Amino acid sequence: MWSEYGLPLLLYALLTVALTWPGVLDFSGRLISDGGDARNNLWMIWHVKEALLGRQPLFDVSLLYYPVGVNLLTRGLGPVVGLFALPFWPLGPEAAHNGSLLIGFWLTGAFMYLLGRALGFARWVAFFAGLMMLAAPIHLAGVFGHMTKTFLGLLPLALLTLHHVLDRRRSPWWALAAAVVMFLLLFHNGYQFLFAALALAFFTLARLSMARGEERRAVLRRGALTVVVVLALVGPVTLLFLQATQDPQVPVDANLESFAFHPDIVQLFLPPRFSLLWGRQTGHFLSEYEIEPNVETNIYLSWIGLFLAGVAFFKGSRRARPWLLFAVLCILLALGPSLKWLGERTFTEYDLSILMPYALLTA
Repeated sequence: MWSEYGLPLLLYALLTVALTWPGVLDFSGRLISDGGDARNNLWMIWHVKEALLGRQPLFDVSLLYYPVGVNLLTRGLGPVVGLFALPFWPLGPEAAHNGSLLIGFWLTGAFMYLLGRALGFARWVAFFAGLMMLAAPIHLAGVFGHMTKTFLGLLPLALLTLHHVLDRRRSPWWALAAAVVMFLLLFHNGYQFLFAALALAFFTLARLSMARGEERRAVLRRGALTVVVVLALVGPVTLLFLQATQDPQVPVDANLESFAFHPDIVQLFLPPRFSLLWGRQTGHFLSEYEIEPNVETNIYLSWIGLFLAGVAFFKGSRRARPWLLFAVLCILLALGPSLKWLGERTFTEYDLSILMPYALLTA
């Protein structure tokens, strides 16, 4: 048990401290994050505590935008991170915020490790997968103020439950586990909920396409069961979310923001600007093309990760192909509604934009 779970969890805890350094040095004195987003996140964490104590309604808040009020179902950050903060409130609000951030950070690596082990990888390979998840620039960028990004652990957890539910040797009750994870994702971050839904659909179809005979029928039955159970648990809540978005006094359509802040394709291959080793060089290069990177556009794919993906492509088994295809689809979606190359959005003498899949998805 120690080598299987204890040691990896301890190492992820140490990595969490290292990657967020020097946050723990003043754990209860200042926020690890910075800027207005961090204080906004702290308010959400406080509000969850107040709601659990019966002092505030969890979602309908009348004192914000008074006298109209606002429904927190339309907010980017949900109440899940507030649950992580509960043990730290005796140390003060800063500790509650920092504790929640660190717990979410740590669980991201831990859940990725569990997914790797469920897929049959050796312990050190699964541990490395969790390390790659922890050190992903979009994950590290969340430390600057976006707690939705510091906790990504529910995404690999959703895939883990799907992997088990599609295995006919395991109990069909795993479908309920998948539904619970999707329920939590809905109350953590709407974007991640959609990412997980796309992933579950993709890998179910991939598994179905590779199965034969009775195995295919089993996958079809388990997949249908998962859809039914997820819809039964998440469907009614989703209707509440949709109803909250219809309030004309609180506009929530943010699609056009994705056009203003979508990344340049070169950012897939350049280390982020906050990189200690290469950040300055990246900043100089991007500034020459008037590209302003921000916390939303840290989509850099590590060169080690790209190399390993190449190895999987040429030497991997059939099991590697769906993951590689899904990675390509995610990369295409990450590029936003239209292609941006070295600061240019339109191409040829006709000034044409190149439409990307994200535009069709959000439309």
